[in-house]
Amino acid sequence: SGTGLQGAFAMVDSKLGDALEDSNDSTERIVHFVNRTDIAEYLANAQITTQTVLGMQYIKDFLGVTDVFVTNKVAKGTVYATPVENIHVYGADFGALSQAGLEYTVQDGGLIGVHHVANYARTSAETHALSGVMLLPEATNYIVKGTIEDAAAAASVRAKASK
Repeated sequence: SGTGLQGAFAMVDSKLGDALEDSNDSTERIVHFVNRTDIAEYLANAQITTQTVLGMQYIKDFLGVTDVFVTNKVAKGTVYATPVENIHVYGADFGALSQAGLEYTVQDGGLIGVHHVANYARTSAETHALSGVMLLPEATNYIVKGTIEDAAAAASVRAKASK
């Protein structure tokens, strides 16, 4: 655990670094997952820019960390970290649906499929867009879970301990 969001990021990075070193492994980038409310509480009045890819929101270069995925799937007060190499992306190949007669236009990876159907009676087009993506870790021992301690509560505990 660490005091505040930045402290929690620092501590999970430190613990993950220890786990990697103990296994004679290393990484250039660590990916973090955090609850949107924790970021909102940290920033209150600050400006950030979020990016979106495949329906996931993430922040680049935030508080000294490279990549932060923002999701309500992570409990408030919790941070997860893992090396970028530990995350594998699996998805439905919508290009393969053409074998069943469903023609989709897909991007290079085939993870997003789009099909347009013209409706001349209404001078419009129906658009069908599909996405099926799952992120899975390769090694669970390279996932570190951290807790964000409230700064005021931590200061109160320290003050009581020093008396």
